[in-house]
Amino acid sequence: MNILITIYSTTGIFISFILNLTPIPSLIKANITRDISEISHAYLIMASANYLNWCLYATKVDLLGPLINNLIGLCFTIAYIIVYHKIKGDIWKFGPIYFSCCACISLIMFKVPPSDLLGLLSVGLSALQYMAPIEQIKPALLNKDPKYIDIFLIPALMSNAAVWGVYGFLVDDWFIIIPNLMGLLFSLFQILVYVWAQGFLPHPTFSWLANKIREKPIKMTEDDTIEFQNKD
Repeated sequence: MNILITIYSTTGIFISFILNLTPIPSLIKANITRDISEISHAYLIMASANYLNWCLYATKVDLLGPLINNLIGLCFTIAYIIVYHKIKGDIWKFGPIYFSCCACISLIMFKVPPSDLLGLLSVGLSALQYMAPIEQIKPALLNKDPKYIDIFLIPALMSNAAVWGVYGFLVDDWFIIIPNLMGLLFSLFQILVYVWAQGFLPHPTFSWLANKIREKPIKMTEDDTIEFQNKD
């Protein structure tokens, strides 16, 4: 059993490392075009909060694999947030607030709540991290355009959730199992939307969702509106 735990934790760290590289193409493109609309800022923020909380939880319950994994993820995500806001042009406004909040939250969360409460919070934050890229689903459905879904990120998220879900079963930790099971489902849904937007999955469910969203008032950029009208 210890060998399996080591294998899955090592595999999970490797896949998470690959996962943490997936935003790079989008950030390079955004740096060239100065357009950050195709990058999920919500995902970056939730990922950093999630990695930070898991580092605290793993430290308290003495799980080396998850600690290394989430520490690496935290470093990557902080770097991406800095690049994102540098492109946006508000790094000196956003940065001090962001890092001050991270420092204060880390101190409070490590000292005050017990490990079980940290575990519950980790479940919630992990779910939000996996859900965050769904913000890109709305324009993808409305425009039937796969460019809004990061096809590098979602499969990596799915693989990551699968491996760490198995690891959770091996160490009998439901705080690890639950969010990764949810991550599998969220990632699968986004992949299906991507395939539908490519025209390879003519399923009426996604057209129905697009029509439901279209019935509500939606804030769209001028470029999105023109592109959507051209598609119609």
